[in-house]
Amino acid sequence: MDENIVTRPKFSIVVTGTILCLEPSSASSHCRNISNKNMPFDDNTCTTIKNLKNAAYNFGISPSRITFASRTSKGLHMKRMKVADLFLDTIYYGAHSTATDALMAGLPILTLEGKEFPARVASSLLQNLISPVNHGHHDGRSEKAMLSLLITYSIQEYIDTATFLAKDMQLFYYNHLHKLEFHKMNRQFNKSLNILTKIRQTIEDNMPKSDIINMELYREDFEHLSKAMWE
Repeated sequence: MDENIVTRPKFSIVVTGTILCLEPSSASSHCRNISNKNMPFDDNTCTTIKNLKNAAYNFGISPSRITFASRTSKGLHMKRMKVADLFLDTIYYGAHSTATDALMAGLPILTLEGKEFPARVASSLLQNLISPVNHGHHDGRSEKAMLSLLITYSIQEYIDTATFLAKDMQLFYYNHLHKLEFHKMNRQFNKSLNILTKIRQTIEDNMPKSDIINMELYREDFEHLSKAMWE
């Protein structure tokens, strides 16, 4: 098997359904409507594990569905994120460099945009991906709409979107595992089938050409602002 191919079994993950990726601090915000999903956390302290499993149990979620990702090298961490389906951003103080890592790995991020800087980083990163999406491509507007779906503005919208995307991905896994043809599924599901995979592809296509990793543009802007402050 090609060592560069990223698969769940390589990281001792045997789940065949939807995987939601989040950080421990956001657990209580995400424990509704996800009882059939799996949540890997990037933390492995004994106290954190105990508290999160207790919290999950109180929300009716089996603690066995929570997987704690151990610390590893940056390279393996980036590869490991690829096996998840959706990154649930923290509320009030969202992901910063972690969000950038997720997008670099092609992992879609669902975020709740707040009023202050700490709660607006992920939405800013997504906006940078929305701007250059497929210029001149006939399907550009639909891809922008899919990326815009990842930015929410209320807790209820956040929960509803997370639930929709997770269930949509679960339907895709069901379809794949049972070797069903897409056209045999109910028409009402066809329009949204496998939307996270489409979003992931859009992220992977546009991340290399986005301003997020354009260091030359960053240098020019930094020099311009520094000069303006000096003057």
